[in-house]
Amino acid sequence: MTVKNYYRELRKQGFGYDEAHEKLKQECIEKKQFSGFATYLLNEYYSHTEYADSFLNVLIHENEYGIFKTYWKARLSEQIRYLWELVSYWKNEKDKKFTTKDFLSYDRKILDENQDKYPAYQDEYLSFIWYWYDTLDFIDRYIIEMQKINALEEIERAKALKESVYNLKKPKPKPTTDKRKIDETLF
Repeated sequence: MTVKNYYRELRKQGFGYDEAHEKLKQECIEKKQFSGFATYLLNEYYSHTEYADSFLNVLIHENEYGIFKTYWKARLSEQIRYLWELVSYWKNEKDKKFTTKDFLSYDRKILDENQDKYPAYQDEYLSFIWYWYDTLDFIDRYIIEMQKINALEEIERAKALKESVYNLKKPKPKPTTDKRKIDETLF
């Protein structure tokens, strides 16, 4: 039975939302279904939650660094992907010229405190600035998580990515080193 189906089964048995999730997590840990539960977290939770933290600590304890790293890389990738979509939107559709200096003029603490109640947050521009700050914070969190498993290469990549995000300059993909033409056989 898949992790998602097991969760559904727990709900059918009458477990509440939080109870079912906790039981599911404990069951997956006991059965060492680490990969399945990590995939479940990535697919069912649209952002990182405290609920995931205890599971991720188990991964470190169990030396499941590959799954731990894959989880965080997927979360970071999603955060960054959406940021570059927003950047593209503002640069193309809104034809808005902005710089990091513009963003830094908005106090992060005020943005955080007023995100849900300040009418200006209906303004896409302020929402975008908030997401930019949030992405920088997420990269810092990613670096901290990679330090836990001593993933030095990932840390260095994240530092370079943070600089790109800070300067609103999307990194260019590295050119392929494989010069072969792709045909059906190679594909």
